[in-house]
Amino acid sequence: MRNRPYPLYDVPFIPDIRTMIERLVQTAPDEIGFQYTNKKKLVTKSHKDVLNDTVILTSFLISKGYHETNIAVIGTNSYEWLIAFFAIICSGNIAVAIDAQLPSDKIGQMLSDTDCSIIFVSDKCRNKITPCENRKIFILNDIYNMNSSSVFEELSLDPDAPAAIFFTSGTTGNSKGVVLSQKNIMFNVWATRRYADIQGQVISVLPFHHTFGLVIGVLSVYCYGCPIYINLSLKRVLSDFQLIKPTAVALVPLFVETFFKSIKQEAQKSNNWKKVNNAITLCNILLKIRIDCRRKVFKQVLNSFGGKLEYIVCGGAAMDKSYLSFFRTIGIHIINGYGITECSPTVSMTRNHYWRDGSAGLILDKSIVKIENDGEIAVKSDSVMIGYYHNNMETNKVLRDSWFYTGDIGYIDKDGFLWITGRKKNIIVLSNGENISPEEVERQLIVDNAVEEVVVYSSNGHLVAEIYPESNYESNNTYFNNLIDKYNSGQPMYLQINDIKLRSTPFQKNNSGKILREGIGES
Repeated sequence: MRNRPYPLYDVPFIPDIRTMIERLVQTAPDEIGFQYTNKKKLVTKSHKDVLNDTVILTSFLISKGYHETNIAVIGTNSYEWLIAFFAIICSGNIAVAIDAQLPSDKIGQMLSDTDCSIIFVSDKCRNKITPCENRKIFILNDIYNMNSSSVFEELSLDPDAPAAIFFTSGTTGNSKGVVLSQKNIMFNVWATRRYADIQGQVISVLPFHHTFGLVIGVLSVYCYGCPIYINLSLKRVLSDFQLIKPTAVALVPLFVETFFKSIKQEAQKSNNWKKVNNAITLCNILLKIRIDCRRKVFKQVLNSFGGKLEYIVCGGAAMDKSYLSFFRTIGIHIINGYGITECSPTVSMTRNHYWRDGSAGLILDKSIVKIENDGEIAVKSDSVMIGYYHNNMETNKVLRDSWFYTGDIGYIDKDGFLWITGRKKNIIVLSNGENISPEEVERQLIVDNAVEEVVVYSSNGHLVAEIYPESNYESNNTYFNNLIDKYNSGQPMYLQINDIKLRSTPFQKNNSGKILREGIGES
């Protein structure tokens, strides 16, 4: 296990979705493309099946005269969702990915904001679409019956033209429609695979309507031949791990933290947590002399993930170093990264054998990052979006002279690793003029076992920590007062927390597990 620079992986650049699918058929037509479980039966779709299903739906859309039309896809993760997304783009239209978990009024607003009159929706979500005269609705499960007399024709598509619209997470305000081209998406697919070598069976868990779930969780591995199992329900994640025995999965930190806590609780129940820590110490000592026995020592733990899991690709939020270190020591390496929807999404990432725990990784190949005087991170890359849909004012705020201004703050160290220290919008300016990134304070508190979630904000010029405790520490004011006293003892006056507030319910979050900060702390 090395941790030093090494050459980038040599992978071909695939320019568009159609070429991606056709290339896989040319090289391995009968190999597994996607799998999923339907009514307890494992369904397998080969690369040839993927092409045939995409061709049928693409021909149908062409026969209907749809061209450069915004077409929504609304539904939980499914094979049919992916085929609809592929076909919409391959037919020269724009796929609009909308979260099926949103309330119907929010979905209706997004459909209106993106001028969608054509909608592909899952049968379960059909009742969320308000009937409207100018809307044509297709059920995702019916796509196999959408035959057309039209002969499939290869359209000449501009790779720089709009191809998809994804919505921002909206953690600090309203979501905006991010317009991406095929070039944006496929460049990100290529660049991430230059940094991370993923082989074998992959399981897809994260929602497809987010760029991380779709581009990194699906396209970046499918494009280069990895078979993908589509998890259809989060309730079945661990049972699907046992069924598929994946080698890799893309997750947000919330999953990783939950897995860690589950492992720790099980070990504590059987009074084996001390043994786990002793085994970790032993494995780390042996690794220094190049003896790797991690997968043997922690076989029982690894079996809970199917036994073959090697990599977790993680993004969407910061992750504490302790989780990275723990999983690496038991034999699962977390490839950590930083991304944003407007960058399709990845900006930087660690590698299979080169990392800095706590960092957001190395800047992607052929991309440039600069740090402005106020610490804001700006990106220039073929992954950078075309703009926000019909929102020139917001677009011009973040796209200036070919640079995308992320709104995040951070720095680049001497080895080229990017470090994220906070969100510009979240910066707290105290009455004494000090600027504080609440995320930096939160990271020091969240590592405590009693803290499930925490948000730091300013009230009357002082810092407040609002905490949702672990279940065993509910209403334990004495414990948390001591915790804050311990934190304050090592901080300058302006970084000290003056008040603490305990919550009885978790913070509201988006589907990526990010806390929605808007309104927190307001009386």
